[in-house]
Amino acid sequence: MPQHFKQFILLCIFFVGIFTAINAQNFTLKGKVTHAETKEALIGVTVINSKFKGVSTNINGEYSILLNANTKDTITFSYVGFTSKIFIYNPANYAAEVKTGTLTINIELEEEAKVYEQVVISAGRNEQKLKNVTVSMELIKPYLFQDRNNVNLDEGINQIPSVSFIDGQASIRGGSGWSYGAGTRVLVLLDDMPMVSGDANQVQWSFIPVESINQVEVIKGASSVLYGSSALNGVINIRTIRPKDKPYTAVNLFSGVYDNGLREGLKWQGNKALQKSGANILHAQRWGRFDGTFSVNYLNDDGFRMGEPEHRGRFSFNTRYTPKKVKNVVYGVNGNFMSSRVGSFLLWESYELAYTQLDSGFNYTNTIRYNIDPYVIFYTGETRHSLRSRYFYLDNNVDNGDPDNNQSNNSNYYYAEYQFQHDFKKIKLNIVGGVSANYTLSNSPLFNGIHQSANVAPFIQLEKKWKKLTINAGARYENFRLDDYFESKPVFRAGANYEVGKTTFLRASYGQGYRFPSIVESFVRTSSGPLQVYPNPNLRSETGWNTEIAVKQGLKLGKWQGFVDVAGFWSEYDRMMEFNFGRWGPNMGFANLLGLGFSSVNVGETRISGIDISVGGEGKAGKTTMSVIGGYTYIDPISKNPDAVYANDIDGNPLSYRKSSSDTNSNILKYRFRHLAKLDVQVVYKRFTWGVSGRYNSFMQTVDAFFVDPLFAAFVPGIEKGREETKNGNLVFDFRMSYAATKKLKAAIVVTNLTNNIFMVRPAVMGAPRLFTLQFTYKVK
Repeated sequence: MPQHFKQFILLCIFFVGIFTAINAQNFTLKGKVTHAETKEALIGVTVINSKFKGVSTNINGEYSILLNANTKDTITFSYVGFTSKIFIYNPANYAAEVKTGTLTINIELEEEAKVYEQVVISAGRNEQKLKNVTVSMELIKPYLFQDRNNVNLDEGINQIPSVSFIDGQASIRGGSGWSYGAGTRVLVLLDDMPMVSGDANQVQWSFIPVESINQVEVIKGASSVLYGSSALNGVINIRTIRPKDKPYTAVNLFSGVYDNGLREGLKWQGNKALQKSGANILHAQRWGRFDGTFSVNYLNDDGFRMGEPEHRGRFSFNTRYTPKKVKNVVYGVNGNFMSSRVGSFLLWESYELAYTQLDSGFNYTNTIRYNIDPYVIFYTGETRHSLRSRYFYLDNNVDNGDPDNNQSNNSNYYYAEYQFQHDFKKIKLNIVGGVSANYTLSNSPLFNGIHQSANVAPFIQLEKKWKKLTINAGARYENFRLDDYFESKPVFRAGANYEVGKTTFLRASYGQGYRFPSIVESFVRTSSGPLQVYPNPNLRSETGWNTEIAVKQGLKLGKWQGFVDVAGFWSEYDRMMEFNFGRWGPNMGFANLLGLGFSSVNVGETRISGIDISVGGEGKAGKTTMSVIGGYTYIDPISKNPDAVYANDIDGNPLSYRKSSSDTNSNILKYRFRHLAKLDVQVVYKRFTWGVSGRYNSFMQTVDAFFVDPLFAAFVPGIEKGREETKNGNLVFDFRMSYAATKKLKAAIVVTNLTNNIFMVRPAVMGAPRLFTLQFTYKVK
């Protein structure tokens, strides 16, 4: 054999040996990560070795990571809300398995039982533990809505600390007054998508599937950096149920009847029993790589006020698909469809006839609304990308008995958002950024023709952790257009959270807010009976900021764990928009109430400061489980320049905040409750469940001056009498009790306004009387 040929053979053997040795040094560690109790697959668990090389589990909870076969290694499995688990690889213990090139290790993770360890997403748009967020936040479980038989989301939200409602408009810490039918300062999201109409910027409470709720996250304070215009006062994000390994079906049937009230004059319906009944059906299931959640809702509500019934049908769905051939990609389509007929009630006939509509001025709205939300989520390395989009169609066909007064409207709303997220694990730095855009086209005689609004806004937030300290900072650049008017503005935020002790957390935050006017606020021209609503095309955007300093303290009493959260806050707003009563139209006699009516105006600089205390917890004492959520909020809401002129009425008379208010001796903002207290306690013992809810709000000190004017009292009598009788505020209790006949079937009785208290929501509108409801729930897991 030639010498050079021998050398070639030896060289080949050498390279084969080297290749074999190198190949033998590496092997694949794989397996599945599941919930220790439910055995459900956990998606997105971080699997990382001692050299910070890591992967995440896929939709089936599976992971796969390449390791060195000859080196000891420590692999950590971590998931927010669960106790981390460590697997130690020792070559001497797994020599036989490693020779095959694969070692399979399945991991079970246990949930952290502490209430403040629960997982939230809304605060920073990434998964965090509640204890580490830098803003005030409430986390609400679904029982607060479903066990109370809340048919609309706002009924349950109204039980959350710091939140109040007037005519369907949410206010957090007194950030909003009364803005009838338009212009929310609290952004409501359903699975991270805004649930507001494009033309009115109004929350669609009845459109949100209460039966699908998994948890609700409430951010208190300006959140415009991450969420945009409508989040000036805060964010409410509803997270829905996702399918698990086993199919889940829930059926809820209910029927209720309103009490007759305490006075004969409240019985506008005569001897007819006013009823409220309906049904919900929910099903969630996985079919291979496809999963979906589907729900149907039906409601038939006579309404306790004249001309205010609600009849609706709604279908909702969430779908998700993980393709086999394309790794690290998930896509799907979510959607909602609803048809409804709803009556609106603006003012009573009198205090004695508080449930009777003024001059029988009925407006019935037949509505078709639906949204389609395609989305895709994919990963490039350690970076998560998501692209979400929406088409939202709204058609309101108003039947008011007047063919010459067409108040119908429709709008087309388009929304898209790209978001990326990257977690630098070595340096504990998380980055969330992206851009959102929306466009609304509205064509309606209600708004005097065609109008368009558009918004484009890039945003970014960074979050850094140093041992016990978490800090974050972010920015957003808003670009807004309404017809031919254009403006742009940057907004910023920053926050910090420090773990002082094992269960003690200090935090501080500062956030700017920005809200531009909606098409409805600027251009609406409508009426309800003789009362008019006038447009204001000169309305301009409002800006503001919020700062707070707070402490969250964990509690433990045996197996019961909870927290106390105390926050001091300070908010200021420039050009605040409010719904103001005045002479905005020409005097045409009684036909248009002498030109009196409502219009949205910029009322100048305002300040709202106060203290917010929240408590919560859950746990067992023997065979009894108790859950508690409650809180108290005190606010000092003032106009900083109450005598400054902010507008002129149609006669040219200057208006100031003090002059337009019922209380001319103070500068308190209108339609606010200075004291607000909430408490809900639920106790479960064997098959029985009891629950009680309490809500208190103090007297509404300041309203529009015209509500207490003798001239207006001639048209709408009894407002002063109603205010006098409720001067000590409103206190309302609800009660519920259920019995689980089997693991699947439960029967319940729910009593709303248990003591049948008379209370005013706002001037000329009285709250609901006692309502008795029977509820039957059937669940298969």
